[in-house]
Amino acid sequence: MWMGWMLALSLVARPGVQEALQEALQNAPPDQIFQVYVLMKEQPDYPQLRQLPTYKDRVAALQQLAARTQKDLRTAIQNKQIHAQNARFYWVFNGAQLWITKAELEKLLARDDIGWVELVPEIHLDRPVSSDRDIPSPDAVAWGVSRIHAPQLWDLGITGQGVIVGSMDTGVDTTHPALKGSTGASKVILLANFTTDADASDWHGHGTHTAGTILGGDGRGSFAEDIGVAPDARLVHAKVFGSTGNGDFAAAFQWFADLKANQGYNIVAV
Repeated sequence: MWMGWMLALSLVARPGVQEALQEALQNAPPDQIFQVYVLMKEQPDYPQLRQLPTYKDRVAALQQLAARTQKDLRTAIQNKQIHAQNARFYWVFNGAQLWITKAELEKLLARDDIGWVELVPEIHLDRPVSSDRDIPSPDAVAWGVSRIHAPQLWDLGITGQGVIVGSMDTGVDTTHPALKGSTGASKVILLANFTTDADASDWHGHGTHTAGTILGGDGRGSFAEDIGVAPDARLVHAKVFGSTGNGDFAAAFQWFADLKANQGYNIVAV
């Protein structure tokens, strides 16, 4: 999604508007509200950013760019020069998420510091389907885990020890036995909720399933159902799919980046 934004910014000298948003605006009344992503015209110099010595330095550079380039837009919204609801600003892509009417969006597009505007996509997951099928639990290592030869790595001492993995999904059931293994302690060390649901619990099951695929079981230990590739890793999870639709993906990415840069969580992948 963001690569498309970057390409669009390189092709237009004035604020670009996503085609789908243009079509939606054509017949909309002036007071119709649209949920949009807004990218500032000035975006990071990514090759230069990669030259900075540490991850913390790169995050700091993103934050400094956002603070400098978003200042006037923030002020315009705070002073009601542009009326926008629930404005959320981000440094992870130097932009904002706004709930804004068609009339106010026209004001926004007249600014010379805006590079691109597009609709925030709505994503709704299918509800889980129940089944009466008797599916036996694995009594050792799950087929898929064996198929990629993970047990051979365990025997070499490569089990995910010391590794933190990030995931974004429907929440996690931290009490699931496979996410405790034989130790009894949950491998999910941090949860955050970026949806309108009350908490980060898993309303769907998919987030718990994928967490299990990452680190469920205990490898060569006594726990019977080894469904995870890296049983000694730990998980940090962002709930971004709620029971009523998708949550704030940008805020979740930003949370992960801040955890790695400033909070001591050496997350190796999301």
